[in-house]
Amino acid sequence: MTAHKNPIEKTVKVWYHMMLVNAKNLHYRALNEALRKAAHDCAVTDCCGQCYIAAGMSDKSITISGVPGNALGAYLNGTVITVNANAQEAVGDTMNAGIIVVHGNIRDARRENVPAF
Repeated sequence: MTAHKNPIEKTVKVWYHMMLVNAKNLHYRALNEALRKAAHDCAVTDCCGQCYIAAGMSDKSITISGVPGNALGAYLNGTVITVNANAQEAVGDTMNAGIIVVHGNIRDARRENVPAF
């Protein structure tokens, strides 16, 4: 019987004091588990629609490359999130404290013909 490896182990690297997480093909639960284990500074690459990223987290600084899914930063408690792309709707839904900066558009990706703001 072969041991199953944790999918997070092959997607997480540490660069100086920043944790790097490759979100490609990573379920949102595994992605959030990796972010919760990080000390303070985290960078997420290849994000593609994972929802609930950083939900309920506090005292972190997270930079995301790619498009996070619904409810990014829901119930946030003091984390700073920077997205270097677009994001889906419900960003910061019921957020308590923190900062979310999106360098792009925020909207429902499923709706057609919706103008960007």
